[in-house]
Amino acid sequence: MGLILLLAGFLRVYQLDTVPPGFSPDEAMEGSNALEALETHSFRVFYPENNGREGLYANAVAASIAVFGNSKLAVRLPAAVSGTLTVLGLYCLAAEVFPVPMALLASFLLATSFWHIVASRLAGHAIMAPLFLVWALYFLVYSVNRLGGGRFPAIAVLCGGISFGLGFHSYSSFRITPLLIGLILVIAFVQARSAGQLRAFGLLVLAYFSTAALVCLPLALYFAGNPAMLWNRARQVSVFNASDPVMRIALNSWKTAQMFFFEGDGNWRHNYSGDRELFWPVGICFFLGCVFAVRELIAGCQDRRKGPLDTGIWVRSMVGPGWLLIGAIPVVLSDEGMPHALRSVVFAPAACLIAAWGAWSAFSWVKSRVPSHPVLVGVFVILVVLAVQPYHLYFESWAKRPEVASAHLEFVENMAGAITRLPNGTEKYVVSTTQFLPVRGIPLIAQPIMYLTDSFTARGQAEHHIYYVTSENAVRFGVGEDPQKELCQKVNAAHPYAETFCLP
Repeated sequence: MGLILLLAGFLRVYQLDTVPPGFSPDEAMEGSNALEALETHSFRVFYPENNGREGLYANAVAASIAVFGNSKLAVRLPAAVSGTLTVLGLYCLAAEVFPVPMALLASFLLATSFWHIVASRLAGHAIMAPLFLVWALYFLVYSVNRLGGGRFPAIAVLCGGISFGLGFHSYSSFRITPLLIGLILVIAFVQARSAGQLRAFGLLVLAYFSTAALVCLPLALYFAGNPAMLWNRARQVSVFNASDPVMRIALNSWKTAQMFFFEGDGNWRHNYSGDRELFWPVGICFFLGCVFAVRELIAGCQDRRKGPLDTGIWVRSMVGPGWLLIGAIPVVLSDEGMPHALRSVVFAPAACLIAAWGAWSAFSWVKSRVPSHPVLVGVFVILVVLAVQPYHLYFESWAKRPEVASAHLEFVENMAGAITRLPNGTEKYVVSTTQFLPVRGIPLIAQPIMYLTDSFTARGQAEHHIYYVTSENAVRFGVGEDPQKELCQKVNAAHPYAETFCLP
């Protein structure tokens, strides 16, 4: 597991300050909010800019900036750490309900998943959702499994409640997870009743949800005072905005299901455009895992007629296919960029767990029929290929594509670098005519410049002599009326001794 974690960390941290090239406005917005929080000592549970985001990621970035300064590395590092800790959490969870070698395989598949690596190297709160969910599930299953041991697993229950509560501070898709937690608790209730442990089980549920509610309370209070922000982003991308929502849901379900095997996210920011989300050998194992999971469920239902319910079968089904299906609900109910790899990352660990289930079952079947030495050699070769493939695909292929630099707006990062290299006393004017997603009157596209030059706040702009001009505020900067000139030309004419940078 240590080797797997080293591999996961390497693939998520190596060249993090330069790869992916460019610096998207969404990433920069997290950094800008973090810089302002450090300056004002006001850390929020929710930041309303850029359609609104839960504040945990930006606050983690603030801690990173305090150590590394306002760099790209500082903004992306919390995502890389979150992705690596998710790999560890998946092992711990899988080892509670599956054989340990299969748990190791599941964590290895997640560590080497191009899908998860891309999300772990982009600054954003989405990657925190699978992190907190996998640990919330682990501590819950761990606690339930030890109820009959004579000692109440209080620390594990509290850690599970904290993880579950923090998940709501991560990403809006996490709000579907109480359904998954609830189904696991129903299974655990049946198990506790048959074992005569209902009192301990009731205490577990009370402590778990009370802790989670306490952690969630600041965010709940914010939404109580700002109810419009609760579903603001979800309303914007909702499938129910379409004239035929039922057909859209069916189409989105198909696109999400086939992204594992045939065609994935077409956005170069999230994927090697259009490539399947699972490397094809892993995709085959994923299909086999789905088959084995369904077969086990059918066998469990048949055995139920002969004796007590085998709750272990149902727990395994919940932490595998159940997680996948429930996690997909908010994805198929959205109608933007389908299939959407980043929005789907909440169930990436479940997909890897199911693939490990299929691979382990197939390995067990082959090992019983073929001499062990050829099988072990074949397994070793496959594992080496799986370890090397994501490095080649990410660093040597995807990251060098010009579409990737374009998707991450590398030209805006270059503009920020040019501004930084100018003498501090030089006046710099950044001009933009678009009003797409304005943040305090300045378009979102300017955020990479604002963050990298520390000019998001009024203090930063005054200190570095950087001014942001739009068609809305141009008069304030002495730009006169001249219909023959574009806004950039007007700013140049009004400030001939300054440096002007024009954003398209």
